[in-house]
Amino acid sequence: MKGLLLKEFYSLIGLRNGLFILLVIVAFSGWNEMSDFVYTYIPMVLMMLAISSFSYDEYYHWDSYALTMPLDRKTLVQGKYVFVLLLFLHRF
Repeated sequence: MKGLLLKEFYSLIGLRNGLFILLVIVAFSGWNEMSDFVYTYIPMVLMMLAISSFSYDEYYHWDSYALTMPLDRKTLVQGKYVFVLLLFLHRF
């Protein structure tokens, strides 16, 4: 499970532009005291990151590669759910 989670977070490194925009928006809203915007923008960006991780896995055929390893489908699905849960719990 730890390896699956590391794979997900390493794939987020490829999304540096999205994370940079998120930091700019947070800094800009703090400067203009627009905290309501940040509270709605951050969950939206986190949801987009979770969805893009699914599309990256599909594009690179991760599921067929992962099934050649000693993992079952249940563990793969659990790893994806834990990743999405960690993304949303990180906000709090």
